[in-house]
Amino acid sequence: MVSTLEAGPYRVAFDKQGATIIHGTSGARYRVDAPTATTTAQLIRCHLDVCLAMLGRHRECLEAYKMCIKGKLYPVGYAAQGAMQRVEALMSDHSTHLLDARLAPFSRWRPAWNKKALQERWGARYVHERRLGNVNYRAPGEPIRLLDPDAGIRTIVELLQQDRSVILLCACKDYETCHRHTIVDLVVTILPDVEVVL
Repeated sequence: MVSTLEAGPYRVAFDKQGATIIHGTSGARYRVDAPTATTTAQLIRCHLDVCLAMLGRHRECLEAYKMCIKGKLYPVGYAAQGAMQRVEALMSDHSTHLLDARLAPFSRWRPAWNKKALQERWGARYVHERRLGNVNYRAPGEPIRLLDPDAGIRTIVELLQQDRSVILLCACKDYETCHRHTIVDLVVTILPDVEVVL
């Protein structure tokens, strides 16, 4: 059974697995799941926050849900020194996912970073999100253009909302000029309170 609360531009649908908050104008969706006792307790807290907001402070509703996000975002370029050690350390937390944002997830010179090797090493916690790849990655001087940012960003947002931390992987050593920076900026527009760890 699904119960729904509405106020202003927000609609919150509660079900047995959790709750979804929907912004009516933009259509943006924020999901909180409750697969374990820990996140169930968290979900109850979120329910209370949302219900209080619905009593007349619906503008605070979205902020109440953002407070529940525990996942962190780690942009990593594997050309940087110590990248493999950093990924290994972060992935030792089994709630962390490795999201590969390369358009073509292959490296001629560093085979450990090829898609097949990463899949074999990390299994289902490795995700190749080609839609976040930079279409112009082979065209120096051209602007960064993500293949399908709306769909790709949704993958990251949903993981973060499930209390999953995300390693955002590309090859580039320099974060400031890499399309990882663009991706992080887009995530932050949806989840302003997410912690980004460089």
